[in-house]
Amino acid sequence: MKVYWLFFLKTILAAVILVAGQSVINYAAAKENAVVVGFQRDLDEQLLRYLKNGQAKALVGHFNSSVNLIIEKEEGHYSKFQSELILDDFFRHKKVEDVKVVQSVAANNGGARYVVYQLKTSQKTYRVFLRMIRVDDEFFISEVRIE
Repeated sequence: MKVYWLFFLKTILAAVILVAGQSVINYAAAKENAVVVGFQRDLDEQLLRYLKNGQAKALVGHFNSSVNLIIEKEEGHYSKFQSELILDDFFRHKKVEDVKVVQSVAANNGGARYVVYQLKTSQKTYRVFLRMIRVDDEFFISEVRIE
């Protein structure tokens, strides 16, 4: 009878340790996910401000070392410096009146993010598509489409 109780107590103890360990892992994952979601929201709002204020230099600060840039059917693969010049020219000729986030999506594996903005100028309304890739623990813009 004593052996049975000892086995029963060991089994209960193992189950409690397993559940507690899993709870700690789930808590840590949820906390990390909350930090990442908060970071993504902050980044989206920063990029929104840069677009709204036509701040090409600040926007390019979040670019990968090179980027695919498509502006009104003109497409190319550019360095950060070249991209800054092209975007600066765009913002200089098209005064931004309003910008809003249309959609923000993170890929399932967490390696990429996509944000779509609606950018309204005095002449036209554009859709701005940003594709971001994750390098280490930071997101960098790898593609910009303004259509």
